[in-house]
Amino acid sequence: MVVKLLSPPLPSDSSLQGSMSHYLSQKSTLNAILLGVSYVDAVHIFSLYGMVPDVAAALMPLCEAFGSMPPPSNHRSTIVDETSVYSVFSCAFLCLLRLWKFYKPPQEYCLAGRGGSVRLELTLDYLVLMHNSRIEFPNSSATSTNSGSSTGSFDEVPTQPIYIDSFPKLRAWYIQNQACIASTLSGLGNTNPVHQVANKILSMICRKMTKSGVVSGNLSSASSSSVSGSSLSTSDDSYQRPTLPAWEFLEAVPYVLEAVLTACYHGRISSRDMTTSLRDLVDFLPASLAAIVSYFSAEITRGIWKAVPMNGTEWPSPGAALHSIEDEVKEILASAGVQIHSCYPRTACFLFLCINLVALVHTMCDSLQVFSIIVAENLHQYLYYSVLIENFHFTLAGGVPPMLPLPMAALVSLTITFKLDRSLDYIHGIIGQALENCAGGSSWPSMPIIGALWTQKVRRWHDFIVLSCIRSPFGRDKDAVAQLIQSCFSSFLRSSPSSGSDITASRGVGALMGESITGHQGLHFPMAPGFIYLRTCRTFHDTYFVSEMILRQVIDCSHKLANGWSSNGPPHLKSGRPPLSGAASMASQVAMLGAGLLCVAGGPLLVQVLYEETLPTLLLSAQEQMLEDPGPVASTLQGYAMANMLFFCGSLLWGSEKTSPIMKLSFLSRRPRVVGTHMDFIAGVLDGHILLGCDPGTWKAYVSCFVFLVVKFVPTWLRDIKLDTLKKIAVGLRSWHEHDLALSLLERGGPKTISAVVETLLQ
Repeated sequence: MVVKLLSPPLPSDSSLQGSMSHYLSQKSTLNAILLGVSYVDAVHIFSLYGMVPDVAAALMPLCEAFGSMPPPSNHRSTIVDETSVYSVFSCAFLCLLRLWKFYKPPQEYCLAGRGGSVRLELTLDYLVLMHNSRIEFPNSSATSTNSGSSTGSFDEVPTQPIYIDSFPKLRAWYIQNQACIASTLSGLGNTNPVHQVANKILSMICRKMTKSGVVSGNLSSASSSSVSGSSLSTSDDSYQRPTLPAWEFLEAVPYVLEAVLTACYHGRISSRDMTTSLRDLVDFLPASLAAIVSYFSAEITRGIWKAVPMNGTEWPSPGAALHSIEDEVKEILASAGVQIHSCYPRTACFLFLCINLVALVHTMCDSLQVFSIIVAENLHQYLYYSVLIENFHFTLAGGVPPMLPLPMAALVSLTITFKLDRSLDYIHGIIGQALENCAGGSSWPSMPIIGALWTQKVRRWHDFIVLSCIRSPFGRDKDAVAQLIQSCFSSFLRSSPSSGSDITASRGVGALMGESITGHQGLHFPMAPGFIYLRTCRTFHDTYFVSEMILRQVIDCSHKLANGWSSNGPPHLKSGRPPLSGAASMASQVAMLGAGLLCVAGGPLLVQVLYEETLPTLLLSAQEQMLEDPGPVASTLQGYAMANMLFFCGSLLWGSEKTSPIMKLSFLSRRPRVVGTHMDFIAGVLDGHILLGCDPGTWKAYVSCFVFLVVKFVPTWLRDIKLDTLKKIAVGLRSWHEHDLALSLLERGGPKTISAVVETLLQ
């Protein structure tokens, strides 16, 4: 229904002017529809029904059309009860941006060594490709199942492929946004049209800025890389508002932001003036929020701006709410088995330590830098406290106030100026997620400060804000990540107090995910580690470390299951023990848990690394690096668990179909090469060309189990494996007396293996 409403049929006159008039005639209707689908939960509903690509495809023509129309000459603000070209464009544009999440921290756009992104990003190109693949393969579309609904058939919706090149204005902004993320802005000449537009915008938003009685129109001269020569006067001409199409306006916004931020950095304008100017910019064209978030998030990640004190004078202060939120975060994480350190010390012992260190160190050296290092070594927080002391000019009397990088302080100060009005949901949907992602993309512990500021503004959001703040420690602390992963596995395998058996105890998804997160008196304790993992795993920056930790936890749990089975009953009397199949079943479930945790945290790239690097390296490493003297049962369960985890990771990501409609996507098309590389590794070891370091029992169980799972559940994978590789693996399996498995492997290798199957049968 939403897709059809956002796709009004164009008139027979297909000219550009005819299309513009048609959209203008439906401006009020489209504006109401866009406001209706811009509430916070809309994106989650679209995603649940698999309609994100289709909704995005319907929004692109609206953005292109309304962004190419100039507003009326008397336009002043969009955030009022009026329908304008700017308001329709802003609603459509910000809704589109929410669908492909452009406000992710910029480091997620970095390229890895294999030519793919660090994580699977939902980019505009990806959505266009998904939409076109559904048209080419209509049976794969989620909408095909709803064609008989009472709302009418979705076949009535235009089903022509779309391409970004069909929307030149949108494509130009898309490229500029990527360039803004990738590098700093370059200088512009006075004759450049974009520079002229930037001057007009600066004239509009800076007309009220004064400092010490001097009009701050020369703010842009503070930066050589920003808009230069934009000297503003107090004449009436400076108050003229630019009546430009939205796309031309947006093109100049990053240069305006760079000029304003640099002027604030050099003290040419106050922080309050900068916040007011940014709010005026958003009021005039709400779509400017896209450029604001994109630019500030890029600058936050670069880490080149000084930190500013959130002391309540120049910038808003979090006050006592900061320590309250930090204490609650520590309590929540502690209930899930994760211990963290405080980022904002406030105790008397901290000040006492600093005072004594000052007296001691200043008698020995004159360098304040040496002092900061000594303080940091004592507090195990060198990264944070050395920066705090260096930038804030720590004084004995005042202590250390909370601080944020300048772009982060500017962004959070802007966001708290917006009213909590339902008509502004299309703005709140952007700024809320943007703040969380920007905080996660910075090495500075900023999320508790942001949460404290928003808690003061909206007290009823307290529980939600606290849960958002629990992501903060995991972005910079590997030890916290390791504790959380270990806690997930421990809760999954947790024994029931009333049961003496480690295998039949009550455990599983219920213990991992918990029953609820809130109660009558607020948040419910203890908080389940699985729930915390799902909320925080996107902030894990070192996903390679996560992969290794999860794999080692799977191995360690398998070892514990084997020891639990061996310790039950008399050592020489098998009848007194529970069946080994119970331990094997639990090992398989642990492997499935590990696969799920890994796929959620790392996505396609991490699965590829697991196949090509992590698991082969572990199998080639010395036995002492895995587990010392595991024993035959533990060795078998370890190999069994590793094979299950590898198989589950691949099947969760790639599925079993060879001709899937979305196999054209790059991360799915890698499957033949990734699986083929791993099968080549197995064949090389079985052929004697590669020497192993792991226990032979572990290797045998691993190969047998992995080949069995592939043969039984995803035989289509084998058709992409080289014939020579399949033959070598089959020979190795026969040497272990796995004749049936070797034959099944060759039978599912496709036409190329027919002769090998016949030779095997004749032997």
